[in-house]
Amino acid sequence: MSALRPLTILFVWTCWMHVTVYAAQSAARSQRDNDRIVQLPGLTTPLSVDMYAGYITVNESSGKNLFYWLVQSQHSPSSDPLILWLQGGPGCSGLLGLMMEHGPVHPTQDGGLQPNPWSWNRFANLLYVESPVGVGFSFSKTPSDYNTDNNQTAADNLAFLHGFLDRFPEYSGNPLWIAGESYGGDYVPQLVSRILADPDPPLRQSLKGFAIGNPVFSCQAWKNTANSIYVDLFYYHGLIPFSQFWMWRQTCGATPPTVPPGYGSCDDFLTSITALIGNFDPDNLYTNFFTGNASLGPGPAAGTPIQNLTNTYLNRADVQAAIHAQPAVWTQCCAEEGQSGGSCLLNYTNTWSDMLPLYQQFFTDAPELQILIYSGDTDIATCPHAYAQLCLSELQRPLAPGGLWRPWVVDQQTAGYVEVHDRYTYATVKGAGHEVPLFQPAAAYQLLTRFMSGQPL
Repeated sequence: MSALRPLTILFVWTCWMHVTVYAAQSAARSQRDNDRIVQLPGLTTPLSVDMYAGYITVNESSGKNLFYWLVQSQHSPSSDPLILWLQGGPGCSGLLGLMMEHGPVHPTQDGGLQPNPWSWNRFANLLYVESPVGVGFSFSKTPSDYNTDNNQTAADNLAFLHGFLDRFPEYSGNPLWIAGESYGGDYVPQLVSRILADPDPPLRQSLKGFAIGNPVFSCQAWKNTANSIYVDLFYYHGLIPFSQFWMWRQTCGATPPTVPPGYGSCDDFLTSITALIGNFDPDNLYTNFFTGNASLGPGPAAGTPIQNLTNTYLNRADVQAAIHAQPAVWTQCCAEEGQSGGSCLLNYTNTWSDMLPLYQQFFTDAPELQILIYSGDTDIATCPHAYAQLCLSELQRPLAPGGLWRPWVVDQQTAGYVEVHDRYTYATVKGAGHEVPLFQPAAAYQLLTRFMSGQPL
């Protein structure tokens, strides 16, 4: 009998493991079924794809939960790429990307929804997440979890990805892309770095690349010259007079810089110069403040800006119930770091870390990664194209064969310009502000589909 005992123990242990794995998989399937969105209020034309929304727990002990919304691809969900979208901020909701930019629906003036003809789910599965915890519907049972930073956010986003793929294992083999904009310039590369260091081989093997629009880089060259570049952009776009531009060149913009007479510092002088512009949107030079879009038509236009429509829609009780969100006062973005905005409890410590060392790491450790950086060229003072190009130049990467700066075209029109380096591609989008798909949805769609499919721009 003693000789059989180890076999008996092994058999019992094996059965227990099978039961445990089956129970976990069954629970995941049950939760996935519960997360399915049956009907979106205000959507009169049913979508041809499934959508899911709910919470992924990223820390069981503290009760930290990130809210997600998954939109299946219209083409082939089982094989199309999975794009994880990380909004900027820090502290802006990923649902802005869904509702205002590249998701399958947009809010309408009558409180309903209409299909978005340029949704990225025409070619990919879209996974929107409200990160870090405290943004949008994401929450924690432990108040200290709302105090966070870049490192914790990256760790939580990695835990979120693992939790999502546990619940939706059918996407584990799909090509994985990480995408975002603005402060996503921090979120995206930091998550990519975590994935590359992750001991889970399938996740790393699935990662194909990343794409970031109008990103934050925080490179040292920008910190040294940002104010002078702003003044140049203002002058060459006709926003300030030559006299102030030239005085800046002769004083604060000189080497070494000097403070002009009558000002306490160069920051004071820049404030004075900026005040000459009047009411302007740093995200988009051509914003119409009556409509919230980029059309400078005559007089106030009828209608509510899409930002307001999104806010109203996601604060409806029937909508929150339909997407399985805990009832909350949903806000688009948290206030500046160290403050709260609406029901937002986020307290984000931002060190403005230089992202370029991470890019250098990617070039060495994962040269196969496909990297796209793009800029809307009417982002005038948030993360303008001049910022992106200056920081990228610090990487000193050679051009790829045939990669010289040139126009890229949509429907025989110049949609922007592109420059292809050996390890990354940089592109601009004409007439787009800080959030490219909001202002130029067709061009943004073409840009991403061509790049991700390996087609030349």
